[in-house]
Amino acid sequence: MKIELAFFTKKYGSYSLRTKIIIYFLIINMIVMSSLGTIYYWKSTQIMQEETAKNIQNTLSRVAIDVVNLTDSIRQVSDSISANPNIREYLTRPVTDDDFQQSMEDFRKINDIIQSFPYKQEVFKIRIFFDTPIFYSSNKVNLLGMEQAASAPWYKDVNERNGKIVWTSTYPYKFYHAWQENIISCVRVLNDLKQLDKRLGYVSIDLKERDIFKILEATEEVVNGRLFIVNGSGTILSNRDSALIGKSIYTMKGFEHLSLNEKSLNEKSLNEKKFVRADVMGKNSLVQVKPIESLDMNIVSVIPMESISEKNVIILKFLLQSFALILLLSILLAVLLSKNVTGRVLQLIEYVRRVDIEDDDYELKVEHNDELSSLMISFNKMVARNRTLIKEVYQEKVSKKEAEMRALQAQINPHFLYNTMDTINWMALKYKARDIMHMTQLLSRFYRLSLNGGRDIVNIEDEIEHIKTYIDIQKNRFEDDIEAYFDICPELYSYSTIKLLLQPIVENAIFHGIQKKPDQKGVIRIVGFKDGQIIKLRIIDDGAGMDRETVVKLEAGLIEADNHSGSYGLKNITQRIKLYFGEEYGIKIDSEPEKGTCVELFFPAVTYKDS
Repeated sequence: MKIELAFFTKKYGSYSLRTKIIIYFLIINMIVMSSLGTIYYWKSTQIMQEETAKNIQNTLSRVAIDVVNLTDSIRQVSDSISANPNIREYLTRPVTDDDFQQSMEDFRKINDIIQSFPYKQEVFKIRIFFDTPIFYSSNKVNLLGMEQAASAPWYKDVNERNGKIVWTSTYPYKFYHAWQENIISCVRVLNDLKQLDKRLGYVSIDLKERDIFKILEATEEVVNGRLFIVNGSGTILSNRDSALIGKSIYTMKGFEHLSLNEKSLNEKSLNEKKFVRADVMGKNSLVQVKPIESLDMNIVSVIPMESISEKNVIILKFLLQSFALILLLSILLAVLLSKNVTGRVLQLIEYVRRVDIEDDDYELKVEHNDELSSLMISFNKMVARNRTLIKEVYQEKVSKKEAEMRALQAQINPHFLYNTMDTINWMALKYKARDIMHMTQLLSRFYRLSLNGGRDIVNIEDEIEHIKTYIDIQKNRFEDDIEAYFDICPELYSYSTIKLLLQPIVENAIFHGIQKKPDQKGVIRIVGFKDGQIIKLRIIDDGAGMDRETVVKLEAGLIEADNHSGSYGLKNITQRIKLYFGEEYGIKIDSEPEKGTCVELFFPAVTYKDS
């Protein structure tokens, strides 16, 4: 077996890359098979989910019918009480404390009339509120005063309906000191038929919430989930968990974005499937809503997906077994491929790394005769040529860079520069050329401040000192045709900035502003102040100015104002400010032709340590 495997490995190594691609394609087919199995499982689960949703919807429809039947019977009792002339006569009869016996007789008659109505056993209490100083209570019927109606939670809503029936939310009610029940009431106003704007009282038909839940309880066992009855605003009216009654269903996890509006249910939230998937109380669940006709109520069902997927376990096991078999075959082929193609690719990658790190004469070992082997042979030849070229080019560049560095070092050596300036100064002193002495001192001072020991960050005081020196040099050059004024807040001197910020701008003001005026004379004002935590430095000249188009191009970095000088340009200054301090800082330019230019630099107020 070992000899056969070695033969197969050697034989496989001689196959063309096309043959290997065919093998890869076989692996892809296996992956496609497993993918199709997954899709099949997903689709079957989806179909089963939709079928379950349809069955649940039918079940909810039957529950809705039971609730409607119950509420219709309660409505009929309310209608009977409202329409009964004898009850209305008793309610309109004036009652005083002295009429106790007559009142008790009337109350008994009202009770007998109500007891004669056919109503369901689920009716817990029938409460009638009217103007009476005497209260009456029997097993089912309570006759109460109007002041007790005013404190009821439904009082405001019922008055606004003006005679129409109102179904309340579930609320607690104490009938006796130690007896409290969660009830849902069917309430209406009793108006005087002769004077419709006169209210005789109110009638409330009360149901226990737990009696209503009995309708849901049997259905919960059938659908293996939880059912809620909620009103149109989302308040839970009935549920197995009494702690949730009276709360908004939208506060429960998974219901935050569920709308109970009938239109949104049919068209938006549930689309045509009549259900949504949501993570309810930590479980992936199927949520359905069934509006109850003629009532401002909905039945909400929450069915965990795990109970729906139980029927699909057999298909899942079969697919997993098939997938495991395919996976084993794929692993076997992957091992064979890795020993040949992938192994040689890794060998080539490792060789490239060695070429980058080491300088030796190592070459790839080629054992086969396919396209990848041809690539390895060509790579060996290329590396050999590159080694020769790299040595030649590297040596040439090293020599060139050494020469350039020596030349540059000689040019910018500060000691050489200072010594030369000092020699010129002494020679000027010898010949009593005070102008030359003064100019040499200014120039020496200018370069000392410019070099700044190789540091890029300077105090604002040093930068102002540097620009003053530069202006003095230019004033000597242009025979005092240039005047300069400084208005710098002393508070700024301790803050830091980037060196050589002001000099290029002042240079632009001289050569592109003042020198372009007919008389070539002008004034430069340098103003510095602190605006909050922002430092602003302005260079203002009365030179030739610029039009708006040129200003826009300068600010955008499309042109440079000082290409002829070889110094730092405005674009470079802007880039340096943004680099050191942030993208929100930089330069602003304001200019008008023949009126002058104002360039403002703004950056944060920081000290050298902060920089």
